[in-house]
Amino acid sequence: MPAAPSEPEKYSIEEMMDRLQSKPEIDPLADGELITRPDGTQVVKVRRRKRRSSQPQKEEAARSRKAKMVQLSAVLILLILVALVVGGAVIYTNSPLFREKVLANIADSSGAKVDLVQFRMNPLSANARHLTLAWPEGNPLEEFKLNSLRATIHPASIISSSLTGEEVTALQGDLKLRIPVAGQPGRVKERTEGLLPANFKRLGVGKLDVSLGDRRNSIFRIAECEGSFYPKNVNERPELRLNRGNFLIKGWPMLRMDRAYIEFRGQETDIISLRLLHEKDDSGILMLSGTVLPFSAENESELVARLESFQIAGIVGPSMGRFLSGRIDSPPGEKAGSIVFSVADPQSGVFTIPFQTSLNSYLQFSGFSFFGALAQSLEDKWFETPLFEQDSSGILERRAGAVHIRELSAESRGRLAIRGDIRIDKEKRLSGELRVGVASAMIGSAPTRRLDLMFSENQGGFRWIRLTLGGTVNAPTDNFRALFDKAEVPPATESGASQPPSFEELTKPR
Repeated sequence: MPAAPSEPEKYSIEEMMDRLQSKPEIDPLADGELITRPDGTQVVKVRRRKRRSSQPQKEEAARSRKAKMVQLSAVLILLILVALVVGGAVIYTNSPLFREKVLANIADSSGAKVDLVQFRMNPLSANARHLTLAWPEGNPLEEFKLNSLRATIHPASIISSSLTGEEVTALQGDLKLRIPVAGQPGRVKERTEGLLPANFKRLGVGKLDVSLGDRRNSIFRIAECEGSFYPKNVNERPELRLNRGNFLIKGWPMLRMDRAYIEFRGQETDIISLRLLHEKDDSGILMLSGTVLPFSAENESELVARLESFQIAGIVGPSMGRFLSGRIDSPPGEKAGSIVFSVADPQSGVFTIPFQTSLNSYLQFSGFSFFGALAQSLEDKWFETPLFEQDSSGILERRAGAVHIRELSAESRGRLAIRGDIRIDKEKRLSGELRVGVASAMIGSAPTRRLDLMFSENQGGFRWIRLTLGGTVNAPTDNFRALFDKAEVPPATESGASQPPSFEELTKPR
């Protein structure tokens, strides 16, 4: 390529030297500083230029670090404040002042005198070793003792006037009831208006005993059950729920409780359902329901009673159970049984219930001496402990320790029928009257003619005799022997005929 016209093609040495020695167009000291070294040489120190370009990512990261530092500082401050508040709350809730407040709240809510032992509390829960509530004589509640209590507390309870929470649980409890004294106060002091000072949704006791009267001589007692009390149920009423445990009534055989639902309505107590089981049998059920009037000693309370496949010995007791066994039901479509009593004298109550044998069950008799006599005279061991598989019925009654089965009716076609009453008083004395019918064909084929003379004419396929019961439970008696000995058999017309056997010969074991 040819050189530019302004540039000569050749330079002389002088021109080249002039060009090199000429002053540069840019001053090197403009961006630096001339420095003379110790050896005399000079250099230009250029200042480092700062970058002036914008960097938003680094700026955002810096702002984020600042924000996190502020947040962390706030959290630390908040934690310190919370720790101070919690520490102060723990100190306050375990102070004598707060304990007195808790005692006042419980007393105001329950109406009882309160004794609280080893109470400890934090903002979320409270614990106590022992709590005792005692009521005046006008209240059916006498004393309630609770051990090993734990309560779930709402934190606001610390600063509010009411102690509230979800539930209070106790490992063990003992509730004593009594017959209230008329005219006496039912509370230690009247409750203030408004929200209950001590208000929890549930009170639960793992092992609860409930008794009426002194434990050694209690009228009734529920032992070792699980209890739950709800101040408000779906009907806005206080409710008590009981599960399992032993149900003991003075003068009755021991029963087991399946479950119970009880509502409190002003001066009345509604037993919605009380299901009782036999001591050793889970199949049968005795169900009670009705209203109890704990504050009305002059009025009687009545509970409805029904049976489902219940062992009769669990109702009549071991004394009557020596003579009768089997499962019984309440007859359908008829008036149910009842328990009528007064809270002033519960032992004078009367339990009355009609019954019939359960489906696929039986009613079996034993223990009466006339059964053995019939078995020997008819030469049929079935009569020793006769079993009635068809419908048998009667009315069972318990009153003041006595057991009475009246209007008893049992029949085994082609063999035996029994009608009448059996009674055992509280001294274990036996009484009653039975009409015993033996199938006419069996009387006619009996080895002895005395039975033919003892029994009446045929009525409905049976020939009947009336027997009177006596003696005691351990030594029952009847008049079958007297009637047997009284029956006179005409002498045999044929020479050498044998005399009819005596009662002793008929009843002698073979």
